Amino acid sequence: MGFWTKLPESLLGSRYHAEQARWLENATKIVCSTTLTEVDWTNSKVTKDHVLEVLAAL
Repeated sequence: MGFWTKLPESLLGSRYHAEQARWLENATKIVCSTTLTEVDWTNSKVTKDHVLEVLAAL
């Protein structure tokens, strides 16, 4: 996660990687976990129950 979240500000990344990182930052991310209760990445949420229903709702 650290690579993609810092890449847009980095001058070291290629244009392709910078565009990919921006897309990934803005995309909805679903974390399926029985141990995590929260995530700090933009547009991310955790689900441990009803995984299929959550994914189908996207």
